[in-house]
Amino acid sequence: MNIKNYFTILLVVLIISCNKKEIGSPNSPNIVTSDDGFKASFKVHGEKPKIWTSASNNANQSKPTAGIDYFALRGGINPSELTLMSFGRFTDDTIDFIGRLTIFISSVKDTGTFFIGGTTINNANISIPTQNGIESFNSGEMTTGSLTITKYDTINNLIDGTFGFLLTNRLGTPLSISNGSFMDIPFKQ
Repeated sequence: MNIKNYFTILLVVLIISCNKKEIGSPNSPNIVTSDDGFKASFKVHGEKPKIWTSASNNANQSKPTAGIDYFALRGGINPSELTLMSFGRFTDDTIDFIGRLTIFISSVKDTGTFFIGGTTINNANISIPTQNGIESFNSGEMTTGSLTITKYDTINNLIDGTFGFLLTNRLGTPLSISNGSFMDIPFKQ
């Protein structure tokens, strides 16, 4: 093998190794931690706060799986629409059912803060499993909140950010979502 072929193979191996996600030190830029996916604190009026995380139906799975437990879609009527979705549950929940958190932003082209509810078209919804079935909380004219995108990587198709908002169910019961975050959410264009 000549020296040129050797360096070409070495370069390819290095590129592949750098693009793999591995568990490593906290300073590693490609570290996979339990923080991948979605996480937020929820408080329904009159109840104790709960933590929501991306979760799998597979009890043997030790961490959420991108594309199964959470994902983002770009496009729709408007090519810059963004829909974020997390299937998950509360960390202390004994109910076996999985809930769904959906956040829709009408136009995203880069990082920034986007308001939810009020008179905007942007909206959020969470469907929470309860002992009596599924309960939905939605944004609307009387609710407020925001989503901040801190990383919008269109080369690797990954998105990071934070969120928090107030939603209500059909009876007007409020649900506050705070300290919400998502990390390394893959998106399709």
